[in-house]
Amino acid sequence: MECYLPGTHDCHVFMLRTEETFDNVITTYASVMDLEATILMAETVIARARKFEGSCWLDGFKRFEGEAALATAGDCVVL
Repeated sequence: MECYLPGTHDCHVFMLRTEETFDNVITTYASVMDLEATILMAETVIARARKFEGSCWLDGFKRFEGEAALATAGDCVVL
């Protein structure tokens, strides 16, 4: 799964890859590169024993009473 990162003028691509082995081992990886194929974030394990097949970019979290903001406009949060 690939998608452009918000706020990058469609110049940075987020990639999500899931690997499943014959032994039922599941690992999910994420990486970011630009349109010239320069790696901006090397492929990183983001989950073991979990399969992610998509992503969602959330923007504009507001502060909850007595708590810090979870994210601000333009922040990238990978769960």
